[in-house]
Amino acid sequence: MSDAPGQELWPLLAKDVDSEVRWGFQDARVRANLISQLTDLRRQLALSTAELARRSGMPEHAIVEFEAGSADYSVEFVQRLCRSMGVRLALSLEADAQSPPEGTASLATIARRQWEISPAQPWLQAAEPDE
Repeated sequence: MSDAPGQELWPLLAKDVDSEVRWGFQDARVRANLISQLTDLRRQLALSTAELARRSGMPEHAIVEFEAGSADYSVEFVQRLCRSMGVRLALSLEADAQSPPEGTASLATIARRQWEISPAQPWLQAAEPDE
C-alpha cells in the first residue's frame, strides 16, 4: 500500500471512466492530501489539538473531526488552521484535459494555464507554465 492517500485509486481513473466519477476520486484525493499535510504539520510543530484549538479560536472537536476526515469544513476553516500554524493556504485551478467543458473552443490554451489563488498575487492571475 502506498503512503499517498488515494494512490490505490489511480488505476480507476482511466479515460473510459465517467468524468463525474473521476472528478469524485480526484476531489477525495485532494481532500485527503490536505488533511494529511495539515495533520502532519501540527504533529511536526508538536501541537496538540487542544493547543491548535486555542490558537485558532475553534473548538477542539472541530479540529479532531477535520483530521479524521469525518466532517467537511470551509476554506475559511482551513485558512484559520493554517494561520494558527504559521503557513498560508494556496489554491490553484487547473483545466481537466480529459473532460473539457462543453463549448470550450480553446481547451489547449486553458490546459496550458494554471490559475493560482494566493495572497502573494492579485486576486486572480493567470500564470503561464514554464515551457
